[in-house]
Amino acid sequence: RLRQKRREQAMAAQHEVAVAVAESFVGRTLNVLVEGEATPKQIEAARVSSWEHGLLRTGPVRNPKLETRNYRVARGEADAPDIDGRVYIRGQLPAGQFAQVKIIGHTDYDLIAEPA
Repeated sequence: RLRQKRREQAMAAQHEVAVAVAESFVGRTLNVLVEGEATPKQIEAARVSSWEHGLLRTGPVRNPKLETRNYRVARGEADAPDIDGRVYIRGQLPAGQFAQVKIIGHTDYDLIAEPA
């Protein structure tokens, strides 16, 4: 029980750090490698449509859920595949190319961006 409790405490502390790091990217411009279209499974797992994870909203909101189509998945220059968080980009960008994106929000571990 003690091991489990300590593990939970460590994971909670790590989660706080991850959210703080993701938050620190909001408003910045990053160079990312666009990997391709984000699948519905990726969008759901990242909880991109969630309202509670600091995603910036501009203008009036008509729908309590974000549109989850037309997202591209990318990674930053310093991000390792399958280890680090991903960048989900709203809009159409060609796969296999680098692009400048502006970070407009985040989930727990991933960033949400628009083309810069």
